[in-house]
Amino acid sequence: MSALYEDERTRNLANETKIRSVMQTIKEDNKELMKRMRHLVTERNRLTKLFKQLKDQHIATREALAGAWVHPVQLQPRSRRAHDHRHQLQQ
Repeated sequence: MSALYEDERTRNLANETKIRSVMQTIKEDNKELMKRMRHLVTERNRLTKLFKQLKDQHIATREALAGAWVHPVQLQPRSRRAHDHRHQLQQ
């Protein structure tokens, strides 16, 4: 009976060692995943900030260009011929 008890105890210790090994591996994997998640969150926050800055720059540039834009017709010199042509169309 004592030999059976020792044999079972040895098997249990071996199983316990295997379980501890697996648990340690899982714990290390979880640490790596948490580290990666922190890195990804930091990267997402950085990119979100950059996107907002670029969007604000885009809006400011668009507004500046809209204010500086002049219709091409306003840039054409008024020649006598253009005036005569308009006058003929009105008649």
